[in-house]
This record gives sequence, C-alpha cells and structure tokens, in this order.
Amino acid sequence: MDGMTYEIREAFIGGKSAKIDSLSWENLKTSKQTLVSLLAIEELFNLLAESYLDFEKCLFEKHIDHLKRSGAPGDLELFASETKDIVNLRVLNFLTCTKSFLDQTPQHKKKLPQTKEAEFKESTSRSFDRCIEYRIAEALRNLAQHAILPIGYIAYSHKHECASGRSEPRVPSRTKLTIEPAFSAKDFDSNKIKAKTRAEVAGLEVEWICAKSVIRMYVRELNTIHIETLEATRDQLKIAEAHFDKAYGDFPSDSPRFLEIWDKATDEKHFLKQTLPSMVYRRRERWFGLANVASDYYSTEITRPSNNKKKFILSDERIWVP
Repeated sequence: MDGMTYEIREAFIGGKSAKIDSLSWENLKTSKQTLVSLLAIEELFNLLAESYLDFEKCLFEKHIDHLKRSGAPGDLELFASETKDIVNLRVLNFLTCTKSFLDQTPQHKKKLPQTKEAEFKESTSRSFDRCIEYRIAEALRNLAQHAILPIGYIAYSHKHECASGRSEPRVPSRTKLTIEPAFSAKDFDSNKIKAKTRAEVAGLEVEWICAKSVIRMYVRELNTIHIETLEATRDQLKIAEAHFDKAYGDFPSDSPRFLEIWDKATDEKHFLKQTLPSMVYRRRERWFGLANVASDYYSTEITRPSNNKKKFILSDERIWVP
C-alpha cells in the first residue's frame, strides 16, 4: 500500500496528479520545512540589517537637516533634542530586531534535519568573547529594555580643514560637519548588566562611549554570525533544492505549476512553491557587504578625479578640494 495514500498534484481545478511513495512524501515535506525555516532566518537578518541602515541614514539626514537651521542658540538646542529622539528610536529598533534574530534563529535551526543545535550558540559566544563592542551592545539592550534610553548625548561639531592639515587664514578650506551620538558610561554601572561588562566599561575610564563605533562593530560581528549560519546550513539547502527540482522535473506535465503534496488518508497538504529555493539563495547573498561596515566611510565631500584628463569644475577657489 506504500504510496497509495500520497499524491503530488497541481493545486488548481483540472490540474494533473501522480502518486508518490512514502519516502518521496517525507523528503518533500522535510524539504519544504527546511526552506521555510531558512527563509525565516534570512527575513530576521534582513530586518536587523535594514534597521541598522535606518540608523546610518538617520545620521546622514540629520547632517543635511542642519543646513536649514538658523544657528540661533535656541534653534540648535531644539535640533539637538530632536536628533537625540530620532537616533534613540533608530537604535531601539535596531536592538529589538537584533534580539529577534539572536533569539529566533536557534528555534528555526532546530527544525532543520541533521542540524547541530549548539552551533549557533557557539558562534554567538565567539563574537561575545572577542569583541568588547559586542558585549557593550548586548548590555545596552538590557539597559534600553529595563532602565534608560540608549543615547544620552549628541555632539555636533564643525571642523575647519585645509590642505596643510592646520587651520590657516586665506587658504582654500572646507568645513566638516559631524554628529556623534554617545552612550553614557555611567549608565552601565547597573545591576541589569553583567559584572564583567560593568568592570570593562568602568576600566575604559571614559565619560561617553561612541555609539557609531559600538554599533558598527556589533553589526560586523552579527554579520559574521550570519555567515557562519549560512555555511552551517549550506548542505541542507542544497538537498532541499534538489528534492524540489526532482519533484518538478519528474512531474507528468510539460510545464508543471503550483505543485503540492497530499496525504489522502489525513488530508495533510504541503504547497511546493517552485521559486522558494531561489528566494532563499537570493536572500542569503544580500548582505555580504556588511563585512566591511566598521571600516567603510560615507561622505558627500567633493573630490578631484584620479584621472587628470577628466574635467573638474569648481569656480570658488576658496574651497579646498582634496
């Protein structure tokens, strides 16, 4: 009777069908679960990465927003307050999305065949042990959830620059604008924080901790964890893709569509979306650029082309262009 209760069929009226054996049923059912779980992990990491980009975009937009300020003391004070609010929102969103990725990924990995449950914990532990910014960010999330808003201070600076590296009168120059959000080191002296991390932060002997450096290093480590997860699940993805390809390739139709497997005895059904494997692959390839996030530098500055044959026009000779 093996195979008599299982079918693979096109899930629409008039669609074709074929009988399959119990092994094919189990392989396809497991493959569907594998692909759904792997896609869920990528969706979680995508939220993490997008929330980090929102943080960076926020800082960039606030630099530009400053251009329309009057420069009056009250106006600048309001600008700093508004900036702190929106940066706090972006940091809280990022920390929340990160927590979801770290907590939910092991649950999805448990649903994969032949998975080693300890792998993800080992990966996060390595990042925690080697990177102080990772430990600070983890502590910051606890503080943000239970005690205080993460950003305690916003510094806004204007730096006069010229070719000599010194501020000189009557030479071509430019002004560099910088927004520096910061965490208060005193906030980490809390029973919400592990004693080791409290001691580490106290040992830094600083009043403020740069938010950009902590978050960027944290993201770099999170990206490493993600890549290690991709490598650990590569074989499961290939096997699931092969079963889906075989199901569509062996189906008795020239162009099979909307295939599902069906257990007639229990009425259990599983839809086999043909594009699901390729969707997982595309998602897994999206964020490799985060490996360089701690060292990348983004700027709107004007620079001269490296090729001297290209024309470069700037009529105001008082502006320094490197």
